[in-house]
Parts: sequence; C-alpha cells; structure tokens
Amino acid sequence: MVLNKLKLLKEGKSKKIFTDGNYVYLEFKGDVRCSTHSEKFDCEIAAIRAKTSYLLFQKLSKIFKSIAFTEFIHPNILKMEIANPLPLEVIPRYVAAGAVVKRFGFPKGYIFSRPILKIDYKTNEDDYLITDDLLLEKTL
Repeated sequence: MVLNKLKLLKEGKSKKIFTDGNYVYLEFKGDVRCSTHSEKFDCEIAAIRAKTSYLLFQKLSKIFKSIAFTEFIHPNILKMEIANPLPLEVIPRYVAAGAVVKRFGFPKGYIFSRPILKIDYKTNEDDYLITDDLLLEKTL
C-alpha cells in the first residue's frame, strides 16, 4: 500500500496519520528526536514503535471493548478503524536527552537499562504529565 496516495491527517515527531476514508493508517517514523535540542539519535525504531503501539492497543481492547480494531500491514504501519483517539501520549525513553538530562542529571546519550515511560494528557494548549497517583485516583 502506498500511503502517499492517502490523505495525510496529521504528522508528529514519531508518526504520520493517513486515511482512506474508511480506516486510518499510523506510519511510525524510524528516528528519535529530542524536541528541546536538534540532536538526532539514529536507530531502527519505527518497527518497535509500531509493535509497542499494537501491543498496547491489544491490551486496552481486552479492558475497554470500544478500542478500535488494529492490524499490522507493514512492520512500521498499523491499520485501524476510525475512532476518537484517547487524549494520551505514551513516550518511551530509551536514551537520555533534552529535559531528562537537564532535569535529572543523566549524561547525554545514556542508554537506560529499560525504557522510561512518560505518559502525558494531550490538550490543544499543552501536554500534562500523568502520574501513577493521578491514574489511580481517576479509576477509583
């Protein structure tokens, strides 16, 4: 499937979202950029991003029956039903850069022993960090 023949709905740092009118297609990018610096860490990350997203959607679909159907159509492309997206951004950090270096003192380029997950609540104005305590309080 050639995605450039489809309508581009949105492009971010990690993916492009296309539609054919019936489905949306998430094309994950294969680079990692730090939004606060112009650095670029080259790595084969697109397939990891796609698989992580796929697994997350599969896990969520067992809890919430309204999660859109998802399938792989390429190692870095997911095909999904059109749905209202959750206003969440899950950001796995594999390498210390930007704010992680500035705020927590990790050396630039430090490779974490396991991904550090940051979850933000997305709004039009800003992204707000979600903590475990906030998630637990919301589900009580």
